[in-house]
Amino acid sequence: MRKAFSNQLRMNCLPIENVPLNLECRHEIIPVLEGLQHLYSQKELRELVTSLIAKDINSDTRPDMGREGYNYWQTGVLGIVRLGCNLNDGQPQDLCENHRALRGILGVGEWDNTSFNWRRIRDTLVLVKPSTLDEINQLIVHHGQHEHGEARQWVRADSFVVATNIHYPTESSLIWDGMSKLLPVSRKLSGSLGLTGWRQLRHQRRGQPSSSRRG
Repeated sequence: MRKAFSNQLRMNCLPIENVPLNLECRHEIIPVLEGLQHLYSQKELRELVTSLIAKDINSDTRPDMGREGYNYWQTGVLGIVRLGCNLNDGQPQDLCENHRALRGILGVGEWDNTSFNWRRIRDTLVLVKPSTLDEINQLIVHHGQHEHGEARQWVRADSFVVATNIHYPTESSLIWDGMSKLLPVSRKLSGSLGLTGWRQLRHQRRGQPSSSRRG
């Protein structure tokens, strides 16, 4: 028998919305868990997500018969964490058994004996279709645009590509690069200070080994 999520709060579990997260931690799982907390707090969105997962899990079976498995919320959490953190088959088991915050988001306490064997996790997650994940993604994006519609008006870029002439960094070519920059700067600086001795700039540049010059 499967259900969307457990309405009965266990004595050794905090409400999922109140599970403490270390926001100073730079591990990629923290923003994923924070997003899952917000998803759980949105009742209508949560019901839509769990209903989509239920259609895949119970596509050819009855939800009111058979042995108990992960509820639909736990299945969604496991799938989102695995995709969001790019985990392999074995890593979700270790996190579910040892990561206190993840266990809190799953609704599992210290006294809970739920099995998170990696084969059981894998066999459950393969039932969720890629098209369902895409649909869940669209629901979450739509909710985010509704909550923060002005955010899509801004774009932030960390870096961009500029065409340049980059040669192989041999020792002689690096010496040539350094001298070709230092000599003109030194000449201008000496001229501004009224110093002499840089009249042979062209001769000095020609004096560099030909193998160090860029083609």
